Amino acid sequence: MTSTAINSKILLFSLFFNSFNKIIFKFSGLHIFCCRCQSHPINAGNRLYEIYPTTDSGWYPEFDEKRFPYYPSKIENIIHPDNYSRLQSLVLPTASSKLIQLIFHGEFPRLKACHLGRCESIILPRSMTIQLQNLRQLTIRKQPGHVLEKILLIQEIANYLHRQCPLLKILVLCIHMRGHMLRDSSIVLIVSILVILEVYYQYGQCAVTAKYSMKNMKLTHRIMDMLDGLSIVYWPDCQSLLNVLRNETYNIWDQDVDLSIEWPFKSNHIHSKLNNLQLFIETFQNNDFNVEYYPDRKLFSLSSVNEKSARQPHVDIWLWKRYDEHEIKPVLQLFDSSLKYQSRLISDIYPLKSVTWLGRNVKIPRQSHKIAYKEYGISYMKPIFIRNNCLHNLIDGRWFYNTL
Repeated sequence: MTSTAINSKILLFSLFFNSFNKIIFKFSGLHIFCCRCQSHPINAGNRLYEIYPTTDSGWYPEFDEKRFPYYPSKIENIIHPDNYSRLQSLVLPTASSKLIQLIFHGEFPRLKACHLGRCESIILPRSMTIQLQNLRQLTIRKQPGHVLEKILLIQEIANYLHRQCPLLKILVLCIHMRGHMLRDSSIVLIVSILVILEVYYQYGQCAVTAKYSMKNMKLTHRIMDMLDGLSIVYWPDCQSLLNVLRNETYNIWDQDVDLSIEWPFKSNHIHSKLNNLQLFIETFQNNDFNVEYYPDRKLFSLSSVNEKSARQPHVDIWLWKRYDEHEIKPVLQLFDSSLKYQSRLISDIYPLKSVTWLGRNVKIPRQSHKIAYKEYGISYMKPIFIRNNCLHNLIDGRWFYNTL
């Protein structure tokens, strides 16, 4: 195929694709040297070029235009200006400086996901005021330069994107090393992890995705409905109790919802048979919940069926045991290392007070502020996020849950 024929074909593609909101460009039936590619669907709307390799080494082969006539840079010719305002997802193995300027000057106002392969060095000036209001995912690979320079540049880019892209939740900036990769690989890996964690902490506020939180809220309502139907008294506890006291829905970085119940139940309770642990677990399972029980912690962790509680949206139910025989002041106790206030006065819990949370009536302990103070200290009404939450959410994948 001649160069003129190729260019004519690309022009026809441009005119043809101009009629569509969704653009999919795939290479098939061609030999790409050393390229191990797989399809990565991106749930962010319209797409362009949805095949890219699993490793960096496969992303940047030396192309022979005789054997591979559609050199990736030519793909940009397919993006017609009339499509700029509609395109929501852009995935390219290479990107020219012209395309980068178009992106960061706001020519793609609806862009939600942008994944770029080999790019020229990206400098984002402080004076630039264009905001990418809808951008949620950004990957920039193959940035050349010295390690220290790139770490500093990452901090500057992250600071810029924090100000200019209010919805950005996923940021991946890949450093391309030359010369001393083998010698310093372990140092680079550690530093890169620390930088990603710090960026996630400083600018991402350790947040789980909105979809993760929404699924957690739906799961919480289902569990509350089940407990209400069984006449089991429960109350929000730990971070969830703080949410109620602060009049919040949930913390953006919190990976679960915490509820507490008194268990075993009294002998005259309508469902005292649920003092049988196995029967209690089966009751949850019969209501379509996955159940994980931690006997040392006296904790049920409930999630949707076929999901592993620790990594997926889940609700923890703490089992507090009453001690009131021969006691001057009856207490509820639960000895777990994550709790500070492990022995709580019955008079601090009961009678429970009715409040509104998550759009429904729930009960909270009588002395909720006292419990929160003993558990979290004097600043319990001020939301904070800690690096430990960042590490958990990063490792367990909650920061990009159901986004890729």
